[in-house]
Amino acid sequence: MRLLFSVYAGLVVAILSLAPNAHATSITYEISGVASGTIGGTTFTNALVELTGTGDTANVTSLFSGEVFGNPFNSFTVTIGGIGTATITDPSEIWAIPVSGLFQFPRSLSAG
Repeated sequence: MRLLFSVYAGLVVAILSLAPNAHATSITYEISGVASGTIGGTTFTNALVELTGTGDTANVTSLFSGEVFGNPFNSFTVTIGGIGTATITDPSEIWAIPVSGLFQFPRSLSAG
């Protein structure tokens, strides 16, 4: 009986030690490029624009059988060279379609 218990206990420990570990952690998304436009009545031309959002990997969701992934931001800033940095307070997130390489920073779908 003890031998059978030891075999089962050893088997359980072996199976659990092979199970993948999931660790949620903070993640920062940074996208930059050169753009021209107008913000708040101020025009900018060929300025460096940097989008920075932070989220938590535990909040990643998927749509369409895992073809589209989203992650809501805890914080989101936009920096425009020569103008300054704005903190976006509306709920925002990043959506990615890995196959196409498409990434988007839309306002939250739940924000309306």
